[in-house]
Amino acid sequence: MNVASPAHGLAAGLAALRPPGSSAGHPRPPLLGRAGRKLALLFPEEGHRARHAPVPVIVLAYLAAIAAGALVLLLRQAGRPPWETLWAEDGSTLLPAALSHPWGSILQQYAGYVQLVPRLIADCVASLPLRAAAVGFAVAGALAASCCAAFTFRACAGHVRTTTLRAVLAASVVLLPTALIEIANSGIDVPWYLMFALFWALLWRPRSGAGMAVAALIGLATMSSQILAALYAPLVAARVIALPRAREQAVTFGLLAGGALQLPGILSSHEPYHLSHPERAWSFYFQHVILAAVAGRHLAEVLQDRAGDLGAVVIAACAVTLVAGWAFIRGGPRVRAFIVTAMGFGLLLTLLPAMVRSKVTIPGQRSPLWVPGDRYTAAPILLIYAVVVVAV
Repeated sequence: MNVASPAHGLAAGLAALRPPGSSAGHPRPPLLGRAGRKLALLFPEEGHRARHAPVPVIVLAYLAAIAAGALVLLLRQAGRPPWETLWAEDGSTLLPAALSHPWGSILQQYAGYVQLVPRLIADCVASLPLRAAAVGFAVAGALAASCCAAFTFRACAGHVRTTTLRAVLAASVVLLPTALIEIANSGIDVPWYLMFALFWALLWRPRSGAGMAVAALIGLATMSSQILAALYAPLVAARVIALPRAREQAVTFGLLAGGALQLPGILSSHEPYHLSHPERAWSFYFQHVILAAVAGRHLAEVLQDRAGDLGAVVIAACAVTLVAGWAFIRGGPRVRAFIVTAMGFGLLLTLLPAMVRSKVTIPGQRSPLWVPGDRYTAAPILLIYAVVVVAV
């Protein structure tokens, strides 16, 4: 009979504490058998990479990248600079509430739901001299978007193993072609960048406690600031099925906490909703997501002038279909699972708001490429860029 030694018992205990995916660990298998194993393709481990720089150097590099990204966003805005303007609800709703009730309005619902992060930004700005309010909102909005880009660079490593391509995907967040129409450099629109960061937080498998804390924070911040984060529920369910361990669910716990903050605001809301025709919603998707993703704003206007609205959309749709189709055929099961997931959520995040709120799809007076709902296209466009990067 073999008797386990104390040393053997200690080794077994340490093995149980190792991060999931380590060679000596025994990760719990996915639920639902074969279906769970297929879902697990969406949540790959990052793989072991040698660390070439000390932690302080890595942290300084991230901080420098975030500062550079924020500067790019601030300088991209044409016309009046962002530090001289207050955009949308920043000046009309958030700042007055923060000045009237300092730190007392952060859970107050607006437009039917709680917007925690924008209100926290407003309360911080309200502590500045009033003449600095525009600067505060612009810098906070630019830094938040740049932080989302840096997080994307880190969290996409499981699906994008090449550092250069990860940097390209992160840069697409800062250089989002439609950002300057509505969401860049403001406090009220920070959650639209968070929606894309949340997608990657749900796919990411952080190894460290710090990584888990960041993932949970992304989940909490997004869900407590943008009710559309609830549309990621199928992806949350897929994560629970594929990774049935509590330590893998930091982002899920963050989402649940954010949902708890949202619930009272939703229950007390009387926001009216006006349904739109499905045809109008699909037109919104093809023109303001597909065409904008492929051509940006200026080239899209050129295409529309030369090929007409329908012709421009067809050209853009063919480009997206060719890339996604090529990747689907040539890629492995993980790539196929990612393409279906990213394109599917891009559709869902666009079509549902467009059908539930008819004003989203109303064309602007100056250009058919601008509508009041352009903010709804940010995450779907970035998801298309993610498909391209993963395909490469």
